[in-house]
Amino acid sequence: MNKILIIIKREYVTRVRKKLFIITTILTPVGFASIFLVQMFLSSVSSETKKIIVADETGIFKNKLENKDHLEFSYSDIKFEELKKQFKEKGYSGILHVPADFNMYTPEGIEYFSDEQLGLGPQSGIEDMLTDIIRTDKLEKIDISPTLVDQLSKSVSLNTIVVSEQGEKAGNTGLASGIGFIMGTIIYIVMFIYGGMVMRGVLEEKNNRIAEVIISSVKPFEMMMGKIIGIAMVGLTQFVLWIILIGGIFFVLGSMYSNQIQEMQQAQQMMPGGQMQMQQQMGGWDTYGKMQESVSTINIPWMVFIFLFYFLGGYFIYASLFAAVGAATGDEPDTSLNLIITIPVIISFFIMMNVPNEPHSTLAVFASIFPLTSPIVMAGRIGFEPPMWQVIASMVSLIVGFLLIVWMAAKIYRTGILMYGKKNSLREVVKWLFYKYN
Repeated sequence: MNKILIIIKREYVTRVRKKLFIITTILTPVGFASIFLVQMFLSSVSSETKKIIVADETGIFKNKLENKDHLEFSYSDIKFEELKKQFKEKGYSGILHVPADFNMYTPEGIEYFSDEQLGLGPQSGIEDMLTDIIRTDKLEKIDISPTLVDQLSKSVSLNTIVVSEQGEKAGNTGLASGIGFIMGTIIYIVMFIYGGMVMRGVLEEKNNRIAEVIISSVKPFEMMMGKIIGIAMVGLTQFVLWIILIGGIFFVLGSMYSNQIQEMQQAQQMMPGGQMQMQQQMGGWDTYGKMQESVSTINIPWMVFIFLFYFLGGYFIYASLFAAVGAATGDEPDTSLNLIITIPVIISFFIMMNVPNEPHSTLAVFASIFPLTSPIVMAGRIGFEPPMWQVIASMVSLIVGFLLIVWMAAKIYRTGILMYGKKNSLREVVKWLFYKYN
């Protein structure tokens, strides 16, 4: 055990002192902040108010268009052909022309005349306002108030109640989907980044013949576990630093640009289908109070425990496999062996993407229990509160799978770490599992 601790310390200290670790730890939060600042800059640049003169030959829209969302309307009785020659000189961005033959029951023919193309957001805003005005006029003609129509066309909001052994409580599909997607994606990324780091470390030591020196002092299993745990601690350190730095940066930027953030949200709602998309993303949160109520139902300590359990379990399983592949290959990583490892990860990610639609399907349940797919899929399902027996079965299966896979990886590692200049086939690697050592 003491030798494993020494290797863990060596791997951890060596890697956190590398320039690459320091640079990526600092630049990643800076990169997120840069994206945020670029959005703020683009929002401020694109927030120029457009002054539009309305040439309404029908009188339907006169004095009814509202000045909002960086759109400012003026009205003129000058003929359209004359306005086309004067609007730039008068400081207008364009002309909204409603021809005399316009029919509100076949609403076509309205033109926006300008020397530059109108943006998608402003165009959508103008179209929405024109549609609302026509709709109101039509309703007034048949003696129906717009308020009554709004009441009749209100959407049904479905409240979900989850029944468990602890009783009944409110659920939220959007919130569960968001939590599962974030947790599953993080674990997916960690498996590839830090699993690949383990494999590259094994290859480097093997090709530099450092492994020969280390093996003379420690057992191959101790060396493999020390490397895996050491790199896991490097990854956790980096994630903690990222959370602290990104959280701090966005707290400061959020307080500095709160007004711009509200304007960006309004601009998104102006986009075609933007308001519906936002409501879907927020899982039907109509008010901030409902959002707080939904978030308050989350068992945060339980979610943190689940994330850490599957984060570490998934990492240890795949890091062991990557270490075995690194030991079994020659001078360069073996593509076929790499493919065998990465396929279950990719499949589990696609299953997790479908979990919000069918969180309790047979495939989702099986994949959340099978140890090679459970770290990602169960993380995606946990927000939908699967039965406790499935969670326990998944955890037990992950622990058993971890022990079995580590034992297999250690057998491959022990044989392959000292084999040089030879590309081993999958068939030969399987034979290593049945070698007997004194």
